Amino acid sequence: MSFKTTVLLPHDQFCFSKLLIDSIQLEEGFMYLFGSSPLTSPERSLPPSSASSPLSTPPTSPLSSPRLLAFPIMTDDDDVPPQSMPSQSMAPVQLGPPNRPTHAKRQGHANRRRKREREREAAKLESQERIRPYKPRPATVKKHVKSSKLRLTKYNSDTIPIVSSGYVALPGPKSSSKFPLEQRFKMQKVVWDGTFSIPIVDEGGQYIGLCAGSDASDWPDMHQSAAAALEEARGGVSWGKEDRRHRRGTFFARNVGISHGGGQTRPMVLRHNAPDDAVLSGLLKHPLFVRMAGHASGIFATWAPRLHSYYADHLQKLLDHDETLTHNFENSVFAGSHLVLWDLGLVIEFPPGSTIFIPSASLDHSNASIQKEERRYSFTQYTAGGTFRWVDYGFQKADEYLASLSEEEQQAAAEEGRDRLAFGLSLFSTIDEFQ
Repeated sequence: MSFKTTVLLPHDQFCFSKLLIDSIQLEEGFMYLFGSSPLTSPERSLPPSSASSPLSTPPTSPLSSPRLLAFPIMTDDDDVPPQSMPSQSMAPVQLGPPNRPTHAKRQGHANRRRKREREREAAKLESQERIRPYKPRPATVKKHVKSSKLRLTKYNSDTIPIVSSGYVALPGPKSSSKFPLEQRFKMQKVVWDGTFSIPIVDEGGQYIGLCAGSDASDWPDMHQSAAAALEEARGGVSWGKEDRRHRRGTFFARNVGISHGGGQTRPMVLRHNAPDDAVLSGLLKHPLFVRMAGHASGIFATWAPRLHSYYADHLQKLLDHDETLTHNFENSVFAGSHLVLWDLGLVIEFPPGSTIFIPSASLDHSNASIQKEERRYSFTQYTAGGTFRWVDYGFQKADEYLASLSEEEQQAAAEEGRDRLAFGLSLFSTIDEFQ
């Protein structure tokens, strides 16, 4: 039995394969066929023909399959066997990858890829640039906190004198740069070898200071090397009169990092001449000082976690607001550093390489004198109280902030200033928390 096929021909120039190509080009997903990568988002224009990716441009040689051919046209009068039909054909048409994803699926892939990129970038910023939270391991707390030896005092923290805003403490009448030897015997002497911790507690059971122990086997060698680095750096720094004789005593001292106060209208990084800056920057990058900075910040988080978080939060806000500011150490929450040793009001024999924490703006403290042939080196981290006020006041001076408030808001701000001492003390840890 034979069949005759009738084919409808729109017009003589009809070409289905060309129509198919034109349709593909109009599809939104067409660019996917020619993108540099199957996972990249669609390009707005075709890439140059010299791209090396197999999906960049169609290959010059025809594909063996699949291919579209133009079939011969037959009418009812034609009675030619199929085998004898002319084998005329059009150029092969190249199709895209089989089972290529739909637009929605491609968009989902692209969105997930961008999300992964954002997460990786956020993790990178978190680890390299932002203030990293620190939580001590339970083994660390057990080893250093549980084995500590309390030093009880009769000090009343509620009587700390502060300014009206509550951010800065007033200096006491006994603040001085030197501690005369003959006055030692009027105070309580504490003998300490630096291998265990001594929390200093006020009469209400609140920690107000800490002698922090370190049992690292290489700690003596480390602080000896740090002292040698300071001695070497001292010869490379130009010292002015204000660096040799100041309110803290008669010794070489230099401040480095973010500072606020002393007439500054905003927090800023302290400036030094080029040669001095090179020497001081070298000390900040020295592995020994980086380790000591992280050691101190970790101890801070262990013994005063709320206060540590307060420091970290305000420092991060400050850095986010002002890109010109940089803190000294990535592994520390303190904003600045200077080279001076401080003793507590108690006469504590500090061995070399020991660490102490005190609210230095609130407690009277001094240094015991050393002999002419002796050398004493110190590495102190601190954050000026005015820095916290600057952040809380919307990164502006106090008078500008208060001027922007209504009368009721100004009264509320004054009330907050009177309550700020109680708030600050609530950030300190107590004996009961570590029982």
